[in-house]
Amino acid sequence: MKIVCVAVVALSLISGCCSAPLACEKLMKPIERIPDVSGRWYIIGLSTALCLPSTLINAVIWPSFTFDFASKGRPDIYISTTNVKMYGFCHNETSPLLIKGNSMIEVDENDAPTGDSLSLLQTGCPDCFVVTGNDLLHYLLIASRRKNITAAELDEFEMQAKCLSLSKPQYMNTDFDFEDCKSLDNTTDEEDTIILAKIHERVSSMSHLIIKCIIEAILYLVEKAGSVVWS
Repeated sequence: MKIVCVAVVALSLISGCCSAPLACEKLMKPIERIPDVSGRWYIIGLSTALCLPSTLINAVIWPSFTFDFASKGRPDIYISTTNVKMYGFCHNETSPLLIKGNSMIEVDENDAPTGDSLSLLQTGCPDCFVVTGNDLLHYLLIASRRKNITAAELDEFEMQAKCLSLSKPQYMNTDFDFEDCKSLDNTTDEEDTIILAKIHERVSSMSHLIIKCIIEAILYLVEKAGSVVWS
């Protein structure tokens, strides 16, 4: 009986060791072709190489994001509108995108690429897209046609971030009411004071996460510097 138990444990360990690399291999693979992206997508989570950028976005701004894609009438060219909401105030930006194969890239009025290409990766979420890019910093983002995704889908996204050696994902605000929303572009002094007060309140409640992330970032940079010195 003891021999059987040892064999079962050994097999389970081997299975676990094998399944993780296999899962990573799949999750790090770009999709073959982007499906129809027309319509609204809700930004669910964000992961960055160092935890500080994504943690500060969550702990200070605490935004809600959506992407609205509309065909421009030319093959693979879309108008992308990014809507951002923070503390009851909204802002939006529009830009043309080339969406083809498994990549997205901003283009100019002549449809010529103007920035870095973003790659879409495999995901088990049926109505999501996962995009990775290196625009200023390495990041991973998940968007869905639903305002919330399942726990299993969140777990898979966290695994995806881990496979890419990125930080634990931060999840965005889910207040997607952009109809009754004041513009962030022309706020009054009184409204600025209200926003700053809400930011202070948010940061105070999230300070432990910010401090933890700063410590992790310092340790990571020290470790990286040490490895360079010894190499």
